[in-house]
Amino acid sequence: MLRRTLELPARAAWAKRHLDAVTSVMTTLFADDNFVTLLRAESILTLPKCLASAFTNLPLGKEHEPTKHSKTKTTAQTENS
Repeated sequence: MLRRTLELPARAAWAKRHLDAVTSVMTTLFADDNFVTLLRAESILTLPKCLASAFTNLPLGKEHEPTKHSKTKTTAQTENS
């Protein structure tokens, strides 16, 4: 029990490094217009809340906010609005 408690700071640091790496990769991907266009073309309009909360300026638009639990608009509905 004591050994596991003493390992916690190292485990937390490992998890933070990996989360930082994922955040960096996702930021790079969402900065790429071609990637965002691909997501829209494939009707991938939402992100899991835990991923989206790490980003403040997702280029997917207002209808893709992760906090909404209602149905999201499809690409065709967005274009017709």
